[in-house]
Amino acid sequence: MADVLITGGAGLIGSHFARHSLARGANVHVTIRPRSAAGRLADIRADITLHEVDLADADAIAALMARLLPKRVFHFATITRPPKDLSPVDAAIFVERDVSNLLNLVRAMAQVPRPPETFVRAGSLAEYGAAPTPYREDAREAPVTSYGAAALAGTQHLHALKSRLPFPLVTARLALVYGPGQSPSFLIPSMIEQFLGGEPFTIQNPDDRRDLIHIFDVLDGLERLAERLPLGTDVVNLCTGQAPRMADVAEIILGETGASRDLLRFGEAAAWGGASHLQGSPDLAARLLDWRPKVNLVEGMRRQVSFMKSQTKVSGSSDERA
Repeated sequence: MADVLITGGAGLIGSHFARHSLARGANVHVTIRPRSAAGRLADIRADITLHEVDLADADAIAALMARLLPKRVFHFATITRPPKDLSPVDAAIFVERDVSNLLNLVRAMAQVPRPPETFVRAGSLAEYGAAPTPYREDAREAPVTSYGAAALAGTQHLHALKSRLPFPLVTARLALVYGPGQSPSFLIPSMIEQFLGGEPFTIQNPDDRRDLIHIFDVLDGLERLAERLPLGTDVVNLCTGQAPRMADVAEIILGETGASRDLLRFGEAAAWGGASHLQGSPDLAARLLDWRPKVNLVEGMRRQVSFMKSQTKVSGSSDERA
């Protein structure tokens, strides 16, 4: 029997949560899509059990669940960086990959003779979209992107099914997560990488506001959710409650990297259809979980810069040896 089953283990959150669970002494099983790169798991590969399984394959995930009988399931397998120019037809990818896969997983958990004790799923503040900020869990959601709409559809499906499911569940609506190992295709590591390399970086929407949360705070919140289920609510925000302008975030990063001020440039705030202000309220998490984020933005950026500097040094040393 697995203590913990983590889907999406090759991603930022899944890989960090695998380490977090190992540190707590758990027997950790992780799923990744077939042929997915698992570089983020390289340092713990010998300590976990890795399963290559496509959640779109309902039979395969059902067989895995029946074999493992996990006590806790954490679902992080989702599209985290959707393209901004999806056509209405292309938007179906979110339903196919996210909602259908979620339901395959839920069905597999419900059918085993010993269902899991808890199920925690990662959602997103994007589910709220145009709702008033700061977003609260009792607000009526108004997603403005296909990504947010699909994430909300998953949340609503779980709400509709929960009375008939043999395990408690919750969706953790996450702020924008950053931390060590995040892909340079995301804004924060991309900006740091450019500044450290002495290259200019342009913030296209400098006045956009984003609730940014460090991965270590997310790990703590997810663990507390699993420990305290059932909670009497379907949704809990894991966020900071702060939403700085991206221009201000860039200034912090500029200072931490020590790069020249001339490298920071601003675009013309080209609209892409998403919400310009993403900010959640952490009040419910504080009340139910006794949880508040501990890593403030400046400290988080300092840690991220330090990590990326260390990776650059390691890479440089490897090149020299080669």
